[in-house]
Amino acid sequence: CCVKGLFYHCSNDDEDNCADNPCSCSQSHCCTRWSAMGVMSLFLPCLWCYLPAKGCLKLCQGCYDRVN
Repeated sequence: CCVKGLFYHCSNDDEDNCADNPCSCSQSHCCTRWSAMGVMSLFLPCLWCYLPAKGCLKLCQGCYDRVN
């Protein structure tokens, strides 16, 4: 929520709404967003768990989809 809020309020372009998916590598300013999240992870250590948690979620959803 903190990352999305920061990107929403600091974005000056209405067309480039990176707040919806801040970890996307397909949108513009990818390096800037990832750099900002890297700096914020020093103050918000919970960001270190974001990518492993997303991977675990996708793995669990894939296993669930195969079973059903």
